[in-house]
Amino acid sequence: LFGTALGTKLALLTYYALAMDGGYRLARHLGCQPQGALLAACGYGLSGYLGMHLSAGHPNFAGVALYPYLLLSYDRAMQTPRWLIPLGLFAAWIAVLGGTFTPPLAGVLLVLWASLRAVSAVRATGRLAAAAWPFGALLLGGALALCFGAVRMLPALEFIYDRFSKSFRS
Repeated sequence: LFGTALGTKLALLTYYALAMDGGYRLARHLGCQPQGALLAACGYGLSGYLGMHLSAGHPNFAGVALYPYLLLSYDRAMQTPRWLIPLGLFAAWIAVLGGTFTPPLAGVLLVLWASLRAVSAVRATGRLAAAAWPFGALLLGGALALCFGAVRMLPALEFIYDRFSKSFRS
């Protein structure tokens, strides 16, 4: 729409804006005052990590800008299940951007976040069964992500299957 050069610059600017907005929203969700949330947003969105990778031409690392939205969607899905759809969409978006690092790290981040939520639920209720929903929400979000990103992820999964099945046959 804007041409390659301008389109790439606008996409990078959009990811920086998303990182800062997501950082702000997540910080507010976690209880920070507006000033603290603004500091968190700038610290995350303008971090050297994003700047280094995006300026070096690694667009697949732009998915890191979406991590705050991923965590925020997950937390909101814990209260309102309709937030599983944004959770799946953000997870699929990160996976569709590709890379060997960013999607698995998002998965590890979500598993750790779900584990913390499960421990908190068990401590609050005193019941071990309270840990089921944090992990259930994680599984449902992952299933939705696979559905939303199937066009991009299924060929990658097929490639992985082919490589592993050939190595086990020999």
